[in-house]
Amino acid sequence: MKRYKGFTLIELMVVIAIISIIMAYAIPNYQQQVIRSKRVEGQNRLIEIAAAQERHNAIYNQYATALGGTESATNLGLPAAAINTINYNVTMPNNNNGYTLRARGKNGSTQENDNLGGQNCRVMRLNGLGRKTPLACWQ
Repeated sequence: MKRYKGFTLIELMVVIAIISIIMAYAIPNYQQQVIRSKRVEGQNRLIEIAAAQERHNAIYNQYATALGGTESATNLGLPAAAINTINYNVTMPNNNNGYTLRARGKNGSTQENDNLGGQNCRVMRLNGLGRKTPLACWQ
């Protein structure tokens, strides 16, 4: 009786099934890690701008009401590259009592559908009191 070398069809199907199960678990976890890393990028930018606001307050004795442009008593003087990131647009809505910074995920980015624990993390906020919202997105 002659013995053939190689794999049987059943062995190949078992290997493909195992690889499929591993990929079904790995791909969603990888995508979540990518979203988390991009969320941290937006959080870091908010913290950097908040630190610039505090420095501005120490120098001019008031918080800036605008982010970009030439530095003055009412303007933070940050270049555009220091305000927005690849995945987030950072704005500062008018607020007479301190400041509130808002990072909004850009359209077409993975941040558009960023949800964590039932919280929509597409828009993150940081105010002058250090309050971070939504809280689940900052942990």
